[in-house]
Amino acid sequence: MLVTGEANKNVLLSARNIQKVTVATPVALNTHDLLNTDTLLLSEDGLKSLEQLYTPAE
Repeated sequence: MLVTGEANKNVLLSARNIQKVTVATPVALNTHDLLNTDTLLLSEDGLKSLEQLYTPAE
């Protein structure tokens, strides 16, 4: 599974050529997908978006 910061048409088109690869944004992630994947690859902006999404506001 590849997690990107935002939907990218080129990444989606490239990833569909690779077997068993899915592309998601942090907003679209769910527990089921995370638990059923063998490898999780996060882009830099994907990690930043994930941190912003799940870090409590102070």
